[in-house]
Amino acid sequence: ANIYHYYSGKDVLLFDILDTDLKALRDRIYNVDVIGLLPKETLYAVVLET
Repeated sequence: ANIYHYYSGKDVLLFDILDTDLKALRDRIYNVDVIGLLPKETLYAVVLET
């Protein structure tokens, strides 16, 4: 099947890919338990998750 049957162009396809991946990344970051951590520890925990 032709991918452009589902997408009207490359830009739309790339946007959908990026949007999906960034939403997944956002969800992973939001689920990092940072309560009680110092700012440096919070950043470290988020970086480890990504």
